[in-house]
Amino acid sequence: MYASGPARPTGGAGAVAMLVGPNAPLVLERGDTLLRCLINVFFFFMRAIVFFPTLLCVCVFSFVVPHYPTLVGLRGVHMEHVYDFYKPNLQSEYAVVDGKLSIQCYLTALDKCYRQYSQRASTTGDKPFTLQDANYFIFHSPFTKLVIKSLARLKLNDFLNSSPTPPCNPEGLYNGLDSLIGRTLESTVGDRDVEKVMLKNSNPECLAKTEPSLLLGREVGNMYTASLYGGLVSLLARYSYIVIRVVHTQHHCMVAWSHCLQGTAT
Repeated sequence: MYASGPARPTGGAGAVAMLVGPNAPLVLERGDTLLRCLINVFFFFMRAIVFFPTLLCVCVFSFVVPHYPTLVGLRGVHMEHVYDFYKPNLQSEYAVVDGKLSIQCYLTALDKCYRQYSQRASTTGDKPFTLQDANYFIFHSPFTKLVIKSLARLKLNDFLNSSPTPPCNPEGLYNGLDSLIGRTLESTVGDRDVEKVMLKNSNPECLAKTEPSLLLGREVGNMYTASLYGGLVSLLARYSYIVIRVVHTQHHCMVAWSHCLQGTAT
């Protein structure tokens, strides 16, 4: 719940419960579980070790860094310290939110997360990963209009990252985007003209790949962390078999946290 003002209509409430077990019908990409456990054990002992911590750090990073894509799985993660949503007055029931900054954080984190994910996904195939390689995209949903803008943002990523210059345009996917050639992602954050062009261009992908996940978001409002899974439930309610890429962008108390991963559902 926000204080009275423009942010209040975006408030909402919700929760998610999951039954976790073997042979699950929904599987999220995790990476190598054994190696993940070994890393967790290492850092546990690091907290207790007084002598030679630098030497041990060198040892673990010499092992972890070359194998990082294998360890973390097919995903992208981004964090940033930022005062877009925080609670400086503990006597008040309301947090302080900078709406414009919060949206910029969301889109910037989305860019960085998608870039990581695309690079790792591309190493598993013979061509760069794009929107066309996934059936559906689900987003954290503060309000559904931002979700629609986010899908457009991912297509802008694809356009600017494509090569050669000017970008190849298979099947007319990038029609009407010539004015954006040479732009950088950073320069387009908050640019309403770019946003308008991309919303128009990405509308077919949005209707096919993201619109089916917006049912609960439109009915309930912002469920915060649960909103991603509300989108997943909305999608599952419409289709019996899907292969999805999940994009999750969340903000927690001065830390913008972004997470992109994939999953398969049957």
